[in-house]
Amino acid sequence: MPIYRFKCDHCGSEFTAILDYGDWPKSCDKCISESLTRLISTGVSSHYKGNGFTKAPKRTKKEIDKDE
Repeated sequence: MPIYRFKCDHCGSEFTAILDYGDWPKSCDKCISESLTRLISTGVSSHYKGNGFTKAPKRTKKEIDKDE
């Protein structure tokens, strides 16, 4: 399940919630206001490991000219 960040429009507090897709928290954790805004969070970077995801070694100018 994804983790969403919300900000209360009434008191300004921010909180996170683990929700199913399409769910929405009922109210703010602090002031119980139902006026919430979902914040856009930065993406999570992925690091692939294993065969097929290795970085290719840098080629020198000689090797590039040789291929042409």
